[in-house]
Amino acid sequence: MIEETYLSKPVNITNKLIERFNLHEEKIAKSLASHYGLKFEENPSYKTIEHNTLQKYRAIVENQLIAPIDNKKNLSFACYTIDQIKYLNMHQQIHQISLNITISTQTSVAIITNKLISKWIYDQFIPSNKMPIDYSIKDLIDHIITDAIIKKSSDIHIQPTYENVMLRFRVDGELRTIAILSIQHHQLIISRLKVITNIDISERRKPQDGRFNFISHFNHERECRINICPGHYGEKCVIRILDSSTSTLSFNKLLQCKNDMKVILRSIKKPQGLILITGPTGSGKTQTLYTLLNQIDSQKKNIITIENPIEIILPNTHQINIMNNIGLTFNETLKATLRQDPDVIMIGEIRDRETAETAIHASQTGHLVLSTLHSNNTIETITRLLNMGIKPYNLTNSLLLIMAQRLIKKRCGLCKLMVTSKTENLFSKKYSCHKNTHNCPYCIDGFTGRLLVYEILEAIDTVKHILNDSMPQNKLTLYFKENEIPTLWESGISLVKKGLSTYDELIKSVPSPDEGT
Repeated sequence: MIEETYLSKPVNITNKLIERFNLHEEKIAKSLASHYGLKFEENPSYKTIEHNTLQKYRAIVENQLIAPIDNKKNLSFACYTIDQIKYLNMHQQIHQISLNITISTQTSVAIITNKLISKWIYDQFIPSNKMPIDYSIKDLIDHIITDAIIKKSSDIHIQPTYENVMLRFRVDGELRTIAILSIQHHQLIISRLKVITNIDISERRKPQDGRFNFISHFNHERECRINICPGHYGEKCVIRILDSSTSTLSFNKLLQCKNDMKVILRSIKKPQGLILITGPTGSGKTQTLYTLLNQIDSQKKNIITIENPIEIILPNTHQINIMNNIGLTFNETLKATLRQDPDVIMIGEIRDRETAETAIHASQTGHLVLSTLHSNNTIETITRLLNMGIKPYNLTNSLLLIMAQRLIKKRCGLCKLMVTSKTENLFSKKYSCHKNTHNCPYCIDGFTGRLLVYEILEAIDTVKHILNDSMPQNKLTLYFKENEIPTLWESGISLVKKGLSTYDELIKSVPSPDEGT
């Protein structure tokens, strides 16, 4: 009975401490280790533990999320909560055995336990498995989403082929194959996802959308947006994982230098005008908009957002989800919003001339307007707006700032190795990365997370004078050079020189100045 009592999932207060007191999880783990007189394990690993030993302690891993780790020649167990320590102490008393207990961070423990559970679960659903399956379809889907969260994936792809089901995650902008599952489980997976999103389980001929909230065993709370689309081999499902926590909106982490922060803060503190964030799909524009809105005092300002869809719930903010099928478009919603006495309006995207004209009109009549636009850089944004039919004098009177951005992969801080290649390109020492990932528990290919590369054009008087010129593009290019304002490329090169990313990753996202020449 005592054993069964402690088989419940551990109560995790780590996330609550991080959210409420802004504590780093390593500090929490070290404090816990100090309090109980236990060793703190910084980078735990399990790779040399024998298969039979891992199987022996499988129940502890799955039920308590405790990680078996290598500790020189002894087997140890890494914990991150008080309940896990209590469980292992009770386990020792009941079975009259001695266990080595260490403390590590929640992230480190989650990575190890997730890898072990992933192998145990996915192996039972692969095409070659002939053994009885111990897990339900619900267990499989719950783990797929948990696995995606721990791997910091933005999207899950469940795609049927002729004889298998491909499970892929989009991590740091790239799709990675996670597992190949048996086709016999495909329809059960799709049906289960339809049930939890409350969409028509019998409809297989047309696309369907849905949403559901998910809480992992590690208390990661996420909103999941699902799209199921018919295809030649059956229905494909894509799950977008949305982290609605405003704790991710750190302004200090967004920009590379303090002067850039001052420029943006100067713009968002103004009572009226237009701020544009530009870049291709997947360049982090929406996250930047949310971060900027998070700097505005929503207690004293009436903030209204027009989005498709709403990705992060902001406090004291009226957020509107557009619905094109009933005529609730960006432009129509924006017109209605102007009668709601707004101080700040965020428009998810400017797609057409009508929305652009309404946004500029709003920014000239006492409202601060923030939006996004698809363009390659700040200068092309000007060209795009002029080509939409926006008059130069209207643009001059409304524009405050344009920020063009990209995301590039960030080198893993644990296993990166700084080298200087012999190839010279643009600067005397080109930095690249030798991938040293043999025992790295945090990354797969030497990268983890992404960095923001950006350029900022502030519409000061000199810039406004240029905008009134008949051919502003050439003069703006010269303005960047004369005032030593970093372009997208130069911003990226700066990150490469600091060893934060690599040249190869930069050129995947940011066009080189030499391209096409």
